[in-house]
Amino acid sequence: VTPVATLTANANVVLTANTAVTTPVTINSIDLHGFTLSGASLLTVTSGAILNSTGTGVIAAPVTFGAAEGIINSFAGATTTINGNGSLAGSGGLTVSGGGTLNLNTPNSYTGTTTLDGGTLVLGTPGAISTGTLALIGGTLQSNVALTGANALTNAISLSNSAVTFAGSSPITFTGAVTITNSADNTNTLTVNNAGGIAFTGAIADG
Repeated sequence: VTPVATLTANANVVLTANTAVTTPVTINSIDLHGFTLSGASLLTVTSGAILNSTGTGVIAAPVTFGAAEGIINSFAGATTTINGNGSLAGSGGLTVSGGGTLNLNTPNSYTGTTTLDGGTLVLGTPGAISTGTLALIGGTLQSNVALTGANALTNAISLSNSAVTFAGSSPITFTGAVTITNSADNTNTLTVNNAGGIAFTGAIADG
């Protein structure tokens, strides 16, 4: 399907300018391409695929993936930010991939597993990710707010041949159970470069 530059029904969209969602619309996928998507109307992305191939892309409009898995891929050197009216909904979970940065600065209502598979995921507010399992596979996780006490992350944690770095300066406490899949055959490396500290208080088990 040939990409188009406007929010056309069922299309694969590549933005060429800042664009407002003025009425609810359903598309297949979108590449922000360094531009801003704004508005109060709902954008449905049926494939779940949101790319930002260059520059700083901003989602400031509500987005739902429906039953699809949401996949946000920020290319190396690119930054994707969810703020303002921006939010992520859907029941298929969210995977963060690519070599760039994803800033989640608003609470999100999507459910299911959050998978960090690559790039840098920055949590800018409590409630930025779902309460489902947090699968840490690769990349960097950091927060711009203290996620401790009442705001600690309660997600169950999954590690499977993982290589993850914790960065930033705001502390993060994980209270959920940690499952290490097949630890005898896999190597899991967690690097802590977070000045505020990282704490795991849940049970740790070999899955």
